[in-house]
Amino acid sequence: MAATALTGNNLLSQARENIVVLLENQSNINDPTTTSAEYRKWIYSRDPDAKSLDFSSFPFIIVKPATLNFGEEQTGNRKIRSLTWGIEVEVVTSDRGNNNRNGKGQEDNDSISDSILSTLNNETNRRTLAHNGLSFIQPDVNSVVVEDFNDTLVFRRSFLIGAASKKLVF
Repeated sequence: MAATALTGNNLLSQARENIVVLLENQSNINDPTTTSAEYRKWIYSRDPDAKSLDFSSFPFIIVKPATLNFGEEQTGNRKIRSLTWGIEVEVVTSDRGNNNRNGKGQEDNDSISDSILSTLNNETNRRTLAHNGLSFIQPDVNSVVVEDFNDTLVFRRSFLIGAASKKLVF
């Protein structure tokens, strides 16, 4: 994983980007519709612009913009604060899938979600994120919601990834 350190100049953008880089690594999260030799864009910052009724980019992952809370803790020179982030990640799958994935929406959602949890709980990944400013990773997982997305029934599960840091100086 090629994470980048958080600084006072990139607290929001880099926190999100470090999670995206972690999830984009094919050895961490496998796209069930492609082989290891193939690549397709499947991680977005919002719902993809799906204008056609035969939208075939399921499954996909959305990593939303980070939120940030500056805590009250400071040193005497006001240089160190406790910071907490929230980064929401959604897994969206459908029973209409590529590569004979019809009827696999819930199964694909569970599989991708399990991979995300495993990736976030991996000791090496946690250590890398902590070294770059995102410590105490705490993923909270919501239940699956079934909804309509462009006339297609989709399975949507969200994670709120909480992180904190008490070591950043700016």
